[in-house]
This record gives sequence, C-alpha cells and structure tokens, in this order.
Amino acid sequence: MLVLIFILVCFSVLPYNFTIVNAAQESVIYYARVMTPDCYLYKTPYDTGGYDNLYFIIPQTYFVQLTDASGDYFAANYMNFKGYVKKSCVRSIIGIPTTPYNNDAIFRVFYTPSQIMRERPHGSSREILTIPQYEFVKFIGTIEGDDLFLERTNIWYYCSYTTDKENFGYVYSDFCDQESGFVANNEAVDYTDFPDFSPKNVDADDKSFNKKATGIVIAVLMIPALIFVFIAIKGSRLINKENSKSKSKEIKEY
Repeated sequence: MLVLIFILVCFSVLPYNFTIVNAAQESVIYYARVMTPDCYLYKTPYDTGGYDNLYFIIPQTYFVQLTDASGDYFAANYMNFKGYVKKSCVRSIIGIPTTPYNNDAIFRVFYTPSQIMRERPHGSSREILTIPQYEFVKFIGTIEGDDLFLERTNIWYYCSYTTDKENFGYVYSDFCDQESGFVANNEAVDYTDFPDFSPKNVDADDKSFNKKATGIVIAVLMIPALIFVFIAIKGSRLINKENSKSKSKEIKEY
C-alpha cells in the first residue's frame, strides 16, 4: 500500500507535459516537385471532372508539401492552400527546397473581362469584385475554363487581390499583361522514393518503445519506494520495540 502511494506521489509531482519521445516520432517534412503541366490541386482526393472540386493547376517545376496519402493522391499544401495532388504528377525530393512556391508572380489587368474576379472560371459565375484597371494582381495558378470569346484562350488565372481583406478568385487571362515572375524553378534537387505515410509500422515501434519506457520509469521509481518502505518498516519496528520495553518497565514498576 505504501509503495503504491509513493509511486502515485512521484507521478503527481512530474511536469504535466512529461512525455517519452521516440526518435521515430519526430516530424519529417516531405516535398515533391510538380513534374507535369496539368498538376491540379484538388479539394478532395477524387477527379470528379467539375470546377467544384478544383482549385487550380500548380505551376510546373515548383513544389508541394506532402502531408498524407490517399489512394492515388497525396494530401498536399501549396502556399496556404490544402488539397490533393495525383501521385503521377509529382516526384518526391530529399530535403526542403529553397523556393517551394512561386510567390513572386504578378500580372496586370487592363480590360473589363479580366477586371472581374469570379468565383468560378466561367462568365456566368458569381462576381467577387471588380479590379481597378491597370492594377497588379498576385498570381497563384491557372485553370481551363470558359472561352469568353471565340478563338481566344480558355485559360483563367486563380489569383488574389487585396482590398480591406485578401480576396481569392478567377480572372480571364486574355486581357492581362505586364507579367512578372512567371518563370520556371530551376533549383537543383535530389529525388527519392515517395514517403510512406502508413502509421502501422511507426505505431508498432511506438507501442514497443512506450512499454519499455514505462517499465524503466516504474523500475526507477520502485527503488526509492522500496527504500522508503524499508525505512518505514524498520522505524516502525524500532518504535514498537521501544514501546514494548516501556510497557514492560511500567509493569515491573507497578
């Protein structure tokens, strides 16, 4: 009973966030380079064929951060957007790229069709706002949408424009110019196999490690606990012995 009480006291005085960390649990950041010109960032890991499940095409030669795997897709981040990319469109690299995203690309809108930022890449979609003429807009990615004019382009830009807040939407690319930063990322990287996001192996190692660690902690705590019990029992016996002597003396005197 005394041993149990002592162990509980020892655990209660440990810091609340006391943990034993396995080296395998340390987080690793994985990146992959976009290898194809049609690498869409999807909202869900399915190719439904509609705009509702698409963000944009990620610029080729740049990178996405991989966070998980789901069938033929990776869960991936590009800039501040979280979505999914097809595994066939990317190639995993070693380390972290210096310039993972194309943060410097901007363009200018100079005519009415491209001044209107829309919710979807087609002319009947809801208008988000009208960008002032000759204003520069931050480029994020492209997408194929409606061709607003016959024999013109069907490419739209997914972009952001800041007013009192940062607005995201699509503008028709045909009436945009003064582009800057639309360049390939020629950063040299080393390629590797895709990371394994399967939790089963790590979990098994963690459970084994945690069992061993728990045993070690209990063993370490048991040593002072046993010493404490030994001292307590020894002291109790001495006290009882002294009490017995005292009572015996009192009886004789009586």
